[in-house]
Amino acid sequence: MKKDNSLDNLNLLKFSMHILIFVCICCALIVFLIMPSFKSHEESRVRLLNQNDINSDAQTKLTLSTNKLEELYSSYGEILSKFTSEFKQDDFMSLLSENNFTNINISISDVNSSEAYLNKNIKINAIIKDPSNFYSFVYGLEKYKNLFKIDYPISFKSTNQNNIKIQMNLKLYSAPDLNR
Repeated sequence: MKKDNSLDNLNLLKFSMHILIFVCICCALIVFLIMPSFKSHEESRVRLLNQNDINSDAQTKLTLSTNKLEELYSSYGEILSKFTSEFKQDDFMSLLSENNFTNINISISDVNSSEAYLNKNIKINAIIKDPSNFYSFVYGLEKYKNLFKIDYPISFKSTNQNNIKIQMNLKLYSAPDLNR
């Protein structure tokens, strides 16, 4: 077997220069190939920070709006529940009877109005003993499960039996999808 003499002619300085040049070329290739990734990473990071700022602003506005909505519901919840209650003519007749209305005649008509929540017109003809019955009816409307507006004119006419004949119109307000 023959002895390997290839390492005898080795120039260590030349060899180290070649390795150093190879390492420099590899580093340059790495830097030039990876640098665009760093740039896109930085752009993505800036976009993420901007989006996080937008999200936190939107979350703050949402929290404020939610708090305001909850405050409104707590303040006006009773009135808002009146918009969603279904109108029942029998219950309304009971309210009239409780307030000493007799000979009650009710006519109900649907309304196609520009008012968003106006749902029905209710015309009432009845007989009462004295005006205090009318006022107790008005106070009863405040506590009733639906929302009404008394429409003018209200007509009071005396009858021969010491009674008062009353004619009045009420407007029923409710959510648009109810009672239609």
